[in-house]
Amino acid sequence: MGNKHARAFQLESARRVEWERTRTEPRCVNDDVHVYGIGIKRVQLLYAPGFESGYSWDIREQGAGTATVTSIPADGESAGTFRQPDAEAEFTLYRSEIITSHPCYTVQGYQRLDYPSKRLQDFFVRLRSLSLPISPLYTGYGGADGIYYELALYGDLNSSLRFTWWSESPEQWKEVVAIGEEMVKEFRQAEVMVGDENS
Repeated sequence: MGNKHARAFQLESARRVEWERTRTEPRCVNDDVHVYGIGIKRVQLLYAPGFESGYSWDIREQGAGTATVTSIPADGESAGTFRQPDAEAEFTLYRSEIITSHPCYTVQGYQRLDYPSKRLQDFFVRLRSLSLPISPLYTGYGGADGIYYELALYGDLNSSLRFTWWSESPEQWKEVVAIGEEMVKEFRQAEVMVGDENS
């Protein structure tokens, strides 16, 4: 019995050490955090304005178990097939602060925010249901000021995609951009979850 309690204590201690490292060590925004029980990263949104604090938010899915396969019309002729989020799954929101943009966007901290699971799931479902051209902008112009965005969507089996745009975005990405801006507006108002030991 003593060995069982000792093992549980060791696991909990290791988990706390991992959380402390996650909260304090800078990391490239593309690097995922790995803490037991935190769930799978499904969406990442980076918001980097030129002259004020910027943030990265992760939407994570916990309890992604039994798969439910559904056919979704994509263009009226073909259909896509993917797993619907489980009814029992919980979606959580975490925030990191951008501390530098070179050589990659580097973030620090990982605070859980108080935000409705159902609303996060809605964002995830809306994003992965989109069908759009992937071509970026080809204008011959560059820019220095303004707001820089990244929006990434993560699937299973290491599948993912990442959209990046500046204040002027590709017309063909308008649905992605609209959802991203909606998320920024709401996430910036979200408060750190009270009583969460990892915040």
